[in-house]
Amino acid sequence: MSKKNKITEESGEQNLHEVLSRPVGVVKLSNGGERLIIALDDEERRRIEEFLKLEEVKTFKAELHLVPLKHHEFRLTGVVKADVVHSCVLTNEPVPQKVSEEVDVTLVRANEVDRYMETVDKDGSLVLDIESDPPDPFEGDFIDLGAYALEFLSLGLDPYPRAQDAEFSEGDDPSDVRENPFEVLSQIKARMNPN
Repeated sequence: MSKKNKITEESGEQNLHEVLSRPVGVVKLSNGGERLIIALDDEERRRIEEFLKLEEVKTFKAELHLVPLKHHEFRLTGVVKADVVHSCVLTNEPVPQKVSEEVDVTLVRANEVDRYMETVDKDGSLVLDIESDPPDPFEGDFIDLGAYALEFLSLGLDPYPRAQDAEFSEGDDPSDVRENPFEVLSQIKARMNPN
């Protein structure tokens, strides 16, 4: 959905549309577009907590604006804000977090995505643009703004929430141990052969 990592159905969990859905029709979308403010009901809050493995979603608000750019191309802008509570990855203590993620996505019909990645240079050669973020494809006559709100909420979450005083203890992070491999072998040898 965006150039950042996506949450996909491949994880074996629910997909985004099943967790939070606010479809907006694009066929008759006016030039001014559609503004949408998303607040959660209790069931949506519970589904998001379960889907994102949060202890609690205290507040959530998405202010989004979908506008047509040209034939079959749309732009979604806005902001997603939330107050959530994670579990500390070390202690399981509650860890509060404020999330504020800016949304700016270009969307095109799925059958037209390739043309946005290809251009022709002066010599008539095809040039692929691998630097630009490709537009998000969509199918049908609706774009689900709820799914985008959920995606951007997830992108704003701390992937390793830690309580304020939580620290790794020795042995928690094996990458911190920088022992000489020959020293390790001699220690193993000594344990195997105490004489």
